[in-house]
Amino acid sequence: MGRDRTRMTTREDAPTQPPRELIDARMVKLRAALRERQIEALLINGNENKGWISAFTTGVFVAPGGAIIVTQNDAAFVTSHVDYEECIHGVPHMTTVPFDHFTEELHDRVAAVAAQYGIREINIESPHMSVAEADKYADRFGRHGITLERGAPVVTALRQAKDAWEIEQIVEANKVNHRAFTEVLALLKPGMSEWDISAELEYRLRKYGTGSARLAFQSIVASGPNSALPHASVTHRRLQDGDFLKFDFGATWNGYHSDCTRTVVIGKASERQKAIYNAVLNAQLESIAAITNGGSCAAVNQVALDALTKAGFGDYIGHGLGHGIGLQIHEDPRQSVTSKDVYQPGCIVTVEPGLYVAGWGGVRIEDNILVTEDGIVNLTLSPKELIEIGA
Repeated sequence: MGRDRTRMTTREDAPTQPPRELIDARMVKLRAALRERQIEALLINGNENKGWISAFTTGVFVAPGGAIIVTQNDAAFVTSHVDYEECIHGVPHMTTVPFDHFTEELHDRVAAVAAQYGIREINIESPHMSVAEADKYADRFGRHGITLERGAPVVTALRQAKDAWEIEQIVEANKVNHRAFTEVLALLKPGMSEWDISAELEYRLRKYGTGSARLAFQSIVASGPNSALPHASVTHRRLQDGDFLKFDFGATWNGYHSDCTRTVVIGKASERQKAIYNAVLNAQLESIAAITNGGSCAAVNQVALDALTKAGFGDYIGHGLGHGIGLQIHEDPRQSVTSKDVYQPGCIVTVEPGLYVAGWGGVRIEDNILVTEDGIVNLTLSPKELIEIGA
């Protein structure tokens, strides 16, 4: 985190893979987790989990079709012949095994590789595989005398704590967010439609981002009463004087996401708008200050709830405080009333309290917070004071 977090990195300068020592360190962590859980072999099927352990990208930083087998001594990436040549060079730390999807099924080749390694029992990460897919694998493994176990997502748990390279990608994605948002603010005026504003924002998120043309998620641009919908769809409604205008948007940098929400007022803010905005801002600041290494996510969520309720707006709270981000826009840890998660060094979470008054308007303010051994770092660069457009 010693680099200037405000200086933009050009796409040409951006490395697309972490250094080999970090890739090797991920495999060491995974094998240690398998030993701890007494798992002989793991079949990795989920795209983000394959991308994390292989560090192989085809442009969107999620691994191509295929599956990965990891044991204490072996690691094989079984992939389509279409991606075989790229995979050989992109994943030098694994054995690359091609299958021809015109003449054979992935499941057959994966089972054959497992048998070649002498595996007797193999685990899958159940949340990343459908029941039908798991049944098919169970059948193919069974033909080789291999038992399939359906277990918890081991790799997903390891991905909570980001390594140094992952953190840098999210730092860069936040720079893209800030640049795009700053430019769009300068364009705003009454009469513009949500659709037009969204197009201007997403064009810039793609233009300044890297890794692919995709965004972290479909942007939310919601004005007036639409801003009271937490996950509003973009409409052709045009900005009017006195509207709240809520932005929720995210850039992608080498497959890693940022997630930011800002709410502005078109024209001069009313006293009611200022009161609600300040209540949300205060709840966010108190929540961020409460985040500590090893602390309870549910407890920090409660800080936000208490602050909003104390301000007199408890009836308008719409959701939990936030979630982890990384290769997926919604990851663990979760910050909610029912969460059992705790903060750990390297995790990056959103802190996004919101208030929503149906038929009138809503406010959400969201930052990305990195948890460290001895504190936090706010990765979000855009200002949070109430902005009045054209006032």
